[in-house]
Amino acid sequence: YPAIPEVLHKFNSAFPRVRIQLVSSFTNRLKQLHHRGECDIILTTEDQLDGEGEVLSTVPLVWIGAPGGEAWRARPLRLAFEFGCIFRQPVQRALDAAGIPWQMAVESESSRTVEASVSADLAVHAALEGTAFIYGRPIDHGGALPELGNKKICLYRAPKSSGVLTDNLVELLREGYRTF
Repeated sequence: YPAIPEVLHKFNSAFPRVRIQLVSSFTNRLKQLHHRGECDIILTTEDQLDGEGEVLSTVPLVWIGAPGGEAWRARPLRLAFEFGCIFRQPVQRALDAAGIPWQMAVESESSRTVEASVSADLAVHAALEGTAFIYGRPIDHGGALPELGNKKICLYRAPKSSGVLTDNLVELLREGYRTF
């Protein structure tokens, strides 16, 4: 979110007989699938472009909490992350560098568990700006939490995936992330 639903809608409108299989997973897993030739196009969230690909957008990583929540004020700071989340370790390093004690309050294989815990103000999370779940909000911490920097949204395309369909989908992705 927020670009992918509109991209898929436009592609489906232009090519209604084409079936797209959307695989949603963590960057590391998507890169494995891509490397094995199991995905024609992948989008990743990374600090740096890795190999052949292109950066579609650079987006700030922000702290996410419950609307009106107070969990971000607690010390140790209670964190909620999925096991495979690529943001988890950089967030922990930023807290360590800032001297802010933290504890992993919620570890899960499910983003829904993280969302429910953060929405209930039991912990905080980090997400790309503009992608917070419905009951999560960027935390206006006034400098009480460290800045988390930017992440790049990268597109990787399999060398064998060329042609009208793939070219159109890639262009729609570029368009979608230009305005992100």
